[in-house]
Amino acid sequence: MKVGILALLRDDMKVTYYTNKEIWKWCFHSYPLPDGNWNHNVLSVKLAPYAPRKALEDPNIDDDIRTARRSANKHTTVIVDRAHSFDVNFENYLFLVRPKSDEVLSTEWGSILLSKDYRWKVFVKGIFVEERGVRDPPALYYGVDFSRAALNRDRQSLMTRGEVASTIVRMWNSLITAETQGDKIVGAYLQIMLKKVESLDTAMVGELLSRKAAERLLAQLRAMYPADAFFYFDQDETASEVPHISHSFSIWLF
Repeated sequence: MKVGILALLRDDMKVTYYTNKEIWKWCFHSYPLPDGNWNHNVLSVKLAPYAPRKALEDPNIDDDIRTARRSANKHTTVIVDRAHSFDVNFENYLFLVRPKSDEVLSTEWGSILLSKDYRWKVFVKGIFVEERGVRDPPALYYGVDFSRAALNRDRQSLMTRGEVASTIVRMWNSLITAETQGDKIVGAYLQIMLKKVESLDTAMVGELLSRKAAERLLAQLRAMYPADAFFYFDQDETASEVPHISHSFSIWLF
């Protein structure tokens, strides 16, 4: 969150939080250093009490701010603005746009983003850092928001491709094996696995997916196709394909 606010402030934007009790105005603060120089880039917050009656009578507050203050009775509302027109892609900041809850699969390592709006995109703590698309294979199928990855000063992820792939499989493994999850999540992962395209989402599946997760995937796969369907491992050169009822599947159950 703080990295995102820093990026917005450096782009000459104002960031204000409205809660049910306070107003937080994010800004840069200057303070003197022991050597006599000044540090001008300290992220700070100016606090003010939430005063809805005064806000109603203040002619300097526009309708967007009034609406935000009313909704802040139950939620913290974030307003980002700038004095002149600007073009900013708010989809790059998940904590501002708040994707639909049914399109976000949360785990202890972060979230899988099912919406097509986030296809190929990598976020870290809600901030867009890069795309892993078809031009840079293996590509991502779903978007992902990592909660534990580190960023450098240019907001670039410090995770290697292998770390990205292994973390994504761990995320899916926890989702698929969770007792509270339904067939929708299993089907979402099968959708990737049934495509004969290399993907970061499944690159480490053979090494890291648990037997329990594999069994749930296979059970739903069998439910999707006729009882006499034959599934084979498509990297096994000795496997023979049965016409019309054969389907490749990239997990062995031992």
